[in-house]
Amino acid sequence: EQRALRHMSSRYFILVGILYRRGFSTEYARCLDVNEVLEVIQEAHEGICGGHVGYQTLVKQIVRAGYYWPTMQKDCHQFVKKCIKFSLHAPSIHDPTAYLHSVSSPWPFSMWAFDVVGPINPPASNGHRYFLADIDYFTKWVEAITLKTIEGRHVVSFIHKNLLCRFGIAHDIVSNNGTHFKNEKVHNLCHKHKIQHHFSAPYYPQGNGQAEATNKILIRILERTVETSRDWHEKMHNALWVYRTTIRTPTNATPAELVYGTEIVLPLHVQKPVMKFAALIELPISKYQKKRLAQLDLLDEKRLQAAEHAEVYRKRVTRHYAKSVIERKFQVNDLVLRSIVPLK
Repeated sequence: EQRALRHMSSRYFILVGILYRRGFSTEYARCLDVNEVLEVIQEAHEGICGGHVGYQTLVKQIVRAGYYWPTMQKDCHQFVKKCIKFSLHAPSIHDPTAYLHSVSSPWPFSMWAFDVVGPINPPASNGHRYFLADIDYFTKWVEAITLKTIEGRHVVSFIHKNLLCRFGIAHDIVSNNGTHFKNEKVHNLCHKHKIQHHFSAPYYPQGNGQAEATNKILIRILERTVETSRDWHEKMHNALWVYRTTIRTPTNATPAELVYGTEIVLPLHVQKPVMKFAALIELPISKYQKKRLAQLDLLDEKRLQAAEHAEVYRKRVTRHYAKSVIERKFQVNDLVLRSIVPLK
């Protein structure tokens, strides 16, 4: 036991009165005592950047933020099990009827998926009933706005302000066949900038699955964080913050990392400072600039690693997805029952 204890203790050290642990996924993790654990879990799960996520994601977020204690998984699991908002808004599982066909983008900001959610009832206190969102296929970065109505002019304005002016001209965009996407205004904008506009098939809206999956996550975050049914528009920016600073499984990185090349400082880091950010504060401006430039030099490598990870993940998901497919094949002249869902 003494030998094992000596071996384990070699990974720990004290700096300025704070105990740290040398990790594998993080260089140095601040060790928390029993009195600090609940505060960190609550902030990571329920705070501005929380989103009431599942326990596995919660553990990853806390580790990524730079904290450690011996019973992290058990404590996070117990905490999430007691979270009413997580239980109420957990995702449903359905068996697929067709095989998965994934779409990928070769580089950041080259291909974006668009989708609209709404009408939402009751509307927000400012009268907004919709939100329009787009996601970059590569970095998983999301932009979104809330709207009272949704028309072609709103989509054009959104593409101009939130996509072109921030990330440059895209090569491809994907959307459904809604009239707010399929109209002369959007067509003219795409034609002007030589953007390829792809539409998912009317009989298979899941063809725009990237946008739909992202919107489901945003809706889930909003459902878990809103105080009333009419303040969801005020929480949209927080929901985007949660999404952008959470590790996305396909890339094994946060969208913010792949866009900016560095991690974003979270409220938790201000409450419980960790070494990786505390050390930066002490650096002279000249050294900080050199460190930041080095991060940017390595950004392409980080993005290539994300692309490789995404490809491996895509193949693994496709294989797993195929196992649960209950395929339905139809021939010409087969009789089928068609259900027409009334518009709400």
